[in-house]
Amino acid sequence: MQAQADDQGYQALQWAALNNRVACCSFLLERGAPVNATDTSGQNALHWAAVRGSLSAAETLLRAGADLTAQDCRGYTVRQQSLASLHRNSTAATDQAWCAIRQGRGRCHNHDWHVH
Repeated sequence: MQAQADDQGYQALQWAALNNRVACCSFLLERGAPVNATDTSGQNALHWAAVRGSLSAAETLLRAGADLTAQDCRGYTVRQQSLASLHRNSTAATDQAWCAIRQGRGRCHNHDWHVH
């Protein structure tokens, strides 16, 4: 599946992530939507999930291989976008999800957002 952008340059996976539509994210990813495709501002779907604190969508994207270290045109990583959008609770929860995914188990006690 090619990343088809709308008239504003945004992709379906980004809209699904922004609105925490996990089933839609999964559907698009299963059909080959590129998880790390970016818009004109350099943001990927994980950045968009961070804008609204869409935790379930973020976890889905992370499991599909979303790049947590990707930077947008301002140099913001996903974590920085989450903090800038005042979603501190989702930042901590996404830290937990990332650690669990990377380590293949429940909870992680290291919350510094680097690849373990």
